[in-house]
Amino acid sequence: MRSLQARFLETAKKNGMRVPDGTIGIAVTGLLNRTLLSRLLTSMPEGTWELVTHPGYNDDDLAQASTELKQSRATELELLTSEETRRAIEKHGIQLISYREL
Repeated sequence: MRSLQARFLETAKKNGMRVPDGTIGIAVTGLLNRTLLSRLLTSMPEGTWELVTHPGYNDDDLAQASTELKQSRATELELLTSEETRRAIEKHGIQLISYREL
């Protein structure tokens, strides 16, 4: 993905798109657990970063989807909405924002 970064940023800027400094978590797609999330939050560099996750409900609709990321969606939803994660975010001084705030 790094090989595409410069061209992507150039295209985004040319078209007036706002983007974060980068993304974290792609390499652990489908594997995210409390330990990995803690490591990601601890090692997040200064700047504006997108934490790539796929939270969701493992329901009948998801069961029909072709993705292999089914149980991991429920795990990520639980992790991201937990009080422990909220405390870790506060501890590291991370401010949650939306793309609107870039």
